[in-house]
Amino acid sequence: MRSLQMSSGYTEDFRFGNMVSRKYCCASGLAISVLGVIFGVLLGHFAIRGGSSSKSDHLGMPETKTADQVRSVENDVMDFLSTYDYETVLRTFVEMPKLGGTEGDKTSAEYVAKLWRSQGLEDVHLTPYKSYFSHPDPDRHSQISIIDGQGKVVYSVTRQKSGSVEPYLAYSAGTGSTPVVAEVVYANYGRPEDFNYLRDSGINVTGKIAVIRFGRVFRGNKVMVTAAAASVNATAGRQNHRNERIHRAGAMLFYLCRREAGKVAKRRG
Repeated sequence: MRSLQMSSGYTEDFRFGNMVSRKYCCASGLAISVLGVIFGVLLGHFAIRGGSSSKSDHLGMPETKTADQVRSVENDVMDFLSTYDYETVLRTFVEMPKLGGTEGDKTSAEYVAKLWRSQGLEDVHLTPYKSYFSHPDPDRHSQISIIDGQGKVVYSVTRQKSGSVEPYLAYSAGTGSTPVVAEVVYANYGRPEDFNYLRDSGINVTGKIAVIRFGRVFRGNKVMVTAAAASVNATAGRQNHRNERIHRAGAMLFYLCRREAGKVAKRRG
């Protein structure tokens, strides 16, 4: 019988007695959201520019514009987009990780504020606030290993750092750092009917590592259903505020099935 060992190196939530960095952080939107706001402001500016007050305006009714007026607004917007250096904006957003509470997040927020001020927006300011975050531990990388019946590791997958910038690969901030060694149970999509099938087949999922593929239902529901099936608990391996064990359970491992991911795009074409 082979078992699976999972360990994650994350800085845990302060409420559970683990050390976490306390930082000032400034919220910054995603690049697409920021550009959407910018374009929205510009559209509003162009739409009302040159507009005349009318009786319909005072009545709260929209003014009907002629085809020439609409075309003029469209031309103004397209002229702006054709000369706007959004390539530089996007490059600035993606050139460094912007994990909440990090220096990259602060730099990104300052860049957005400067950009908005240069575009004429008034009262642009940054509001720092204190918050607790769970960040990946650079010295304790996540790892998954397959262990045979004699306890020997026959295969191991470790998160690798590539490039000169820390990639901050996907991680679960609420997952405990306690290593889990248990047998593996494949639970398909992690739906109630999937666990009912396992139960009816005489397969006990309690304390096991449930391997579940993405798709069909929301991943949060997968966690809830799996916890209800007694195979994992989202707080497994932690202790609550009374210093008591919450649940003795295994773990949960998601994977992306190519059938659900769709067609794979060819590189550069």
